[in-house]
Amino acid sequence: MLYIGEITKKAGDKEKYITLTISNSDIKKIKSSIEAYKGDADDSRYAIAMESLRDGIHQAWRQLNPS
Repeated sequence: MLYIGEITKKAGDKEKYITLTISNSDIKKIKSSIEAYKGDADDSRYAIAMESLRDGIHQAWRQLNPS
């Protein structure tokens, strides 16, 4: 289940930020999807951004699935 929380915007930043509450099984699905998605692998800026996203999702997954 996905719960949408607070939506914020930092001063001077074009991005919006949202707080999400998701289940353990949902984070596994998101992690698998992000790892499988290759996108524009030839664009180094895109590759760096995707690696950062993958790392963030992996860190969330590790919190829910400690070894």
